[in-house]
Amino acid sequence: MITMVIERPCDAAFHAIPKGPSVSSRRRRVSGGNRRTARCLARPLFVEAIMKSLVKIKRKVDSRAVLIGAAGHHSLPTYGHTEDGARPHIEVDSRGYHFVVVERGQELSRFTTHDLDDLLYQVFRTVTFSLACDYELAHRIETQDSRRLLFQRQVELLSHLSPSWGQRGASEHQHILREHPFDDQSAIRARR
Repeated sequence: MITMVIERPCDAAFHAIPKGPSVSSRRRRVSGGNRRTARCLARPLFVEAIMKSLVKIKRKVDSRAVLIGAAGHHSLPTYGHTEDGARPHIEVDSRGYHFVVVERGQELSRFTTHDLDDLLYQVFRTVTFSLACDYELAHRIETQDSRRLLFQRQVELLSHLSPSWGQRGASEHQHILREHPFDDQSAIRARR
């Protein structure tokens, strides 16, 4: 179950009410109050829309996680709140979808988009990286840069979810490798 705590709902989302005909018509129908009162009456509908959106996102994430054997994986996000400890969470507001990482009360990163596919890619980029790290560790080749197997496995997992995600992941890996090429001798040097 997804929960969202808003201490003062009329103040918390005062500037986050989406503009549009449905909100404007609700404002016009309210008589005997100021604009702020009318906006406060529209707010429960906005919060309900956010909750529906979080439930929809969770369903999409959970269904895809099953496809790659990640159901219940520790790197899957929470929804609407943080557990801290660097576990990602998803927020939704009038500015878009947010993929947020918080550790020890400090926000480490925030990715914001209006595109649900971009949000899902960010979620599974994190999940597949964690799965690929586990895979690499279990199948490590001592005379090979660990990223060879890790990157290969991550692209396989992303491609299984979406061919375009696989291509996007491979492109990100190529960018990393231009700056930091594979080094198959690093394990040997580390043992010296």
